[in-house]
Amino acid sequence: MNRLLAANISLALTIGVLLCGCTLTAVAQNPAPAVQDRAARRRASSITGLVVDDSGRPLANAGIYVNKVGVAGSQRTTSTDDKGRFRVDDLPAGAYSVTASAASMVPADEPIQRRYYRPGDSVTLRLMKGGVITGKVTNSAGEPLIAARVQAIRLRTLDGRPLRTGPGRERQADDRGIYRLYGLYPGVYHVVVNAKAGSSSTASPFEDEAPTYHPSATRDTAAEVIVRAGDEVINIDIRYRSERGHAVSGTYSSPAALGSSSVPVTITLARAPGGAIEASTFIPAQGNERSFAIYGVPDGEYELTARVNTADGEGAASAPRRIAIRGADVTGVELALAPLASILGRVELAASPETQLKPDCRSTRSTPISEIVVVARADESPDPRAVASTPERPVAPDEKGEFKVASLTSGRYHIEAQLPVKEWYVRSMTLPAASPKVQPRDAARNPITAGSGERVSGLTITISEGAASLSGRVIPTAEGASLPDRLRVLLVPADAARKDDALRFSETVVERDGAFELNNLAPGRYKVVARVPPVDDRDAARPFWWDATGRGAAHRDADAAGIAISLGPCEHLSDYPLPFSVSAGKR
Repeated sequence: MNRLLAANISLALTIGVLLCGCTLTAVAQNPAPAVQDRAARRRASSITGLVVDDSGRPLANAGIYVNKVGVAGSQRTTSTDDKGRFRVDDLPAGAYSVTASAASMVPADEPIQRRYYRPGDSVTLRLMKGGVITGKVTNSAGEPLIAARVQAIRLRTLDGRPLRTGPGRERQADDRGIYRLYGLYPGVYHVVVNAKAGSSSTASPFEDEAPTYHPSATRDTAAEVIVRAGDEVINIDIRYRSERGHAVSGTYSSPAALGSSSVPVTITLARAPGGAIEASTFIPAQGNERSFAIYGVPDGEYELTARVNTADGEGAASAPRRIAIRGADVTGVELALAPLASILGRVELAASPETQLKPDCRSTRSTPISEIVVVARADESPDPRAVASTPERPVAPDEKGEFKVASLTSGRYHIEAQLPVKEWYVRSMTLPAASPKVQPRDAARNPITAGSGERVSGLTITISEGAASLSGRVIPTAEGASLPDRLRVLLVPADAARKDDALRFSETVVERDGAFELNNLAPGRYKVVARVPPVDDRDAARPFWWDATGRGAAHRDADAAGIAISLGPCEHLSDYPLPFSVSAGKR
């Protein structure tokens, strides 16, 4: 029957062609090469992905935000379809941050370092139900405090990693005095009424009064609130103290480099010591006016700073001004803004110094150098404010490999290069020598010092092909034992000549199932060990190889484990079983 139907259709087509005198052209089963080329170009200029919840179910209508590194105003937005998929097309070559948002949800993975993606990449983003804090705000008579602004400020993660606190999630109490803060990251929080940090479009009738922390305390005596993913913490009630705060006021002056035109300025008041932000205010451009005022500040020791970001990305900031509030307003404070520092350099692709690369030991894609991300990260400092003001600055090199990291406050910085393909590794990172008779300075092992207004130039980052990788699973040596939280896998150089080479150290977080992966490794001999970071580690985001003490401790731990591996050019060692002893993994 089917053959008869096909024959009739063929006969009808033939008759039609004879009657009209037209030519019948066969339709190709495969797209024409031009169509295939267009599809390939579209894939190469697109970032696609999937958004799921922590159970792996797709999330529809999640917001997607794609921003090009180093390019202000480049944000592209879209949303996921009913299967949780998204696609952003026509992206120029470069590196991009990709984030997702959905009501009351937060990222399920909170990496220590931001991840970047390139056109052609496919991304899976995981969101989970955020935590909730709810309670009631009342005055001294027990009456509801209507329209009070309530803020949750996260102090540290659940595993103890401290956070440099700034403005938190904020909501307004309703006509019953009840507030509900949702979409909170897991962590340890302070809950405060009438916080002064951050900006709010809602006017408050309590602007001149000092903040009150849960349950009815100052910051120093505030109770901590623990929030876990998806949990609702109830009855976090606050009895408002209704205490008069004090005013901090003064003037600021701009450097000559900014010219005479007025620019917006941010004034920040931070606790001293500690660096936690107590209050901040944003002053829009206002002609020749150069005054500021912050109200409702409680007694204490503070550091006051002013900062401005200009259109060219240079910016200016004042040195921290120490003040003490003791039962009275502080007036007449003068803040002098000075130009911020910058670091200039270039990224070079150089032939590998290792043995001759195999034909298949090169990147299979044509990767522009502009897809590399160069990051300046502030070194630890005795003054936490120096770290908090410029924690991280990512930029992308241009087509020539040149880059500029601008708007850096005075301090010391480590430079990192995040690479777009597995076949590359950072071979060296140097600054010009102080004189022709000495070797260039190793900028990977030693932080770069940048003073106010200083332009540190000549930084050279050399990239080579032939990188290796290591992946596998951490296996407890004791039967039935489980892996501890915060477990890391460390890679330490085994060659004596490379013992202190900061570029030969590497670290990664171990997943819940014990899986780990280390990429962009220089070929060579290594020692490998799994360990838990010290419990007194003040900043888990700070790589251990930034200083000699951390490198020495890593060598001792790796020597004790006694595990050595050798990785050749483009060798990708997978399914590696790494034994872990619970007693030996902590120090």
